[in-house]
Amino acid sequence: MHPVTAHRDRLIGFAYRMLGSVADAEDVIQDAYQRVHDQAEVKLSSAYLMRVVSNLCVDRLRAEQVRRREYSGPWLPEPLLDPSTPADVAQLSEDLSFGFLLLLERLSPAERVVFVLREAFDYSFADIAELLDLSVEACRQRFSRARRRFAGTELPAHEPVAEQKAMLERLVMLVSEGRVEGLVEMLSDDALLISDGGGLVSAAVRPVADRQRIARVLVHIAGRALQEGGLDYRFVNVNGGWGLIVQQSGAPHSCITLESRDGLVRRVYIVRNPDKIRPIGSI
Repeated sequence: MHPVTAHRDRLIGFAYRMLGSVADAEDVIQDAYQRVHDQAEVKLSSAYLMRVVSNLCVDRLRAEQVRRREYSGPWLPEPLLDPSTPADVAQLSEDLSFGFLLLLERLSPAERVVFVLREAFDYSFADIAELLDLSVEACRQRFSRARRRFAGTELPAHEPVAEQKAMLERLVMLVSEGRVEGLVEMLSDDALLISDGGGLVSAAVRPVADRQRIARVLVHIAGRALQEGGLDYRFVNVNGGWGLIVQQSGAPHSCITLESRDGLVRRVYIVRNPDKIRPIGSI
């Protein structure tokens, strides 16, 4: 087995946290494979492969950040789906949540690579310095700058698995019954609905605030989708927690995840961009 293949899951996990895109992460791993293919396998340690992938991610992220500034409407990460359920995972991956990945968008590529290696992969500053060919002090400074960018921001909470699913099930029930007031009661005062259509399908062009508006938008989306074709849905593991896959007439319609705190929904994330949800049909 080639070393890239042997370490693929770890490398993909890193690249996805760097880029927020499954497709881009897979492209990076393929690029890395091509770069090291002719090298002697004995030289391809895990650290060396991570260095190659890190450099590729930083380069790609610099280009992506330019494109994302021109993106039509809110940008959300591409959903990372897993056929297992969150209950199968010993510990939910908080650093895979949409909320956390959106926070990472505030960082420069140079800050993000240090932050992800440190926070998500538990690298020491000495190991990061060696991997990125930097001084330990430079790595500490980048990490410190990254943390300062989050100052004053309430970090995303991660509710227990059972509560996640129960909240999602209740939201589906209330939306399907058109119970606006019941939905309002589920939402926190600072709740936002963020939808990503990528300019390709109908979606709100800016985040929706106000509990009443969010509730009415959710009921409207469901009603309109039902008029256009039959809907079915299933609960799946999305980014390390419970999410909802909605299909319309057998084709992917949307992927929905929630972020909650203290029993109230703070964020409703709806990914509708066809380029991001096309792989859903194979899960």
